[in-house]
Amino acid sequence: MEPASLADALEELSDKLAQALPEAQESHVHQIVANCLARLRRVCTGLRAMALVLEPERAKQLARREEDLRSIVGEIGHNIRGVAEANRDVAEQMAAQVEELDGIADLPPSKELADRLRNTVTSVREATTKMDRNLGELVSRVDSANARIAALEKELNEARERALYDSLTRVYSRAALDERLAIAVRQGETKGPWSFLIADIDYFKAVNDKHGHIVGDALLYKIARVMEKTLNGRVGDAILARYGGEEFSAILPRSILPKATQVAELLRRTVEASRWQCRTASGNAVVQTTVSFGVAQYRDGDTAVSLVERADRALYEAKEGGRNRVAASQG
Repeated sequence: MEPASLADALEELSDKLAQALPEAQESHVHQIVANCLARLRRVCTGLRAMALVLEPERAKQLARREEDLRSIVGEIGHNIRGVAEANRDVAEQMAAQVEELDGIADLPPSKELADRLRNTVTSVREATTKMDRNLGELVSRVDSANARIAALEKELNEARERALYDSLTRVYSRAALDERLAIAVRQGETKGPWSFLIADIDYFKAVNDKHGHIVGDALLYKIARVMEKTLNGRVGDAILARYGGEEFSAILPRSILPKATQVAELLRRTVEASRWQCRTASGNAVVQTTVSFGVAQYRDGDTAVSLVERADRALYEAKEGGRNRVAASQG
């Protein structure tokens, strides 16, 4: 089952369990169980969110947690029903004792009255103790379920972290970018004009060939930090992502094409002026590189694909024009 479908099914089950939760139980016990179900719903919400950002294979791996989640739901439901039934029996016993008390209330003082009263009080005390024990067992089992749900929440958060961020550069991943780009396109210009850029490190293969892939990876990380810092200074809520390989991309909110081009030019100059010392097998090496940029502004009718294609064509123009430059899509 896909994560989103699983989330829907589990939310439906947890809703039914919440309805079945006996309101007559002690309020603190009711709250404990209700909190557990609320936590389970958060897991379901996390599953649904994961379906948006995870690659299909990762999403399927996460959906394999279905058995654990359904098991938790089943156990909570079983425990609630069990306590409800057990306490219903206890309540019936207590009701019988009340009838017994009513029956002996008018009897004259005697040994028989004392014995019957003693037996009735003992029965009520035992029933009350049993009810408390049942509720205590329910709380203990729900606490155990909470621990399992907490473990699943942690797993979800870790999986989402892996999905949202590129493990090497620590900027957003391609999957996260695609999600946010789709949202931005749906919103159009409701929050103002915005632009998209693609950056490609010039002659990156030569860096790998000369210094090795370890240095290449270090260079990707360092360029990501420079671009991140620069963007934060100019477009604080820009979304920077590793687009793939040696390519980066960014969504620039509230940026018309001239402003986006200026931001890209600032990024280009900052990278060009940087020198990075990287450790190699033969010692330290000072690495310098440049980056080419393609920029496009969102326009009515754009899809995510058409916008990226226009930025990509601009990037091609920049590289064909000699690299280490910015080109803006005018089409």
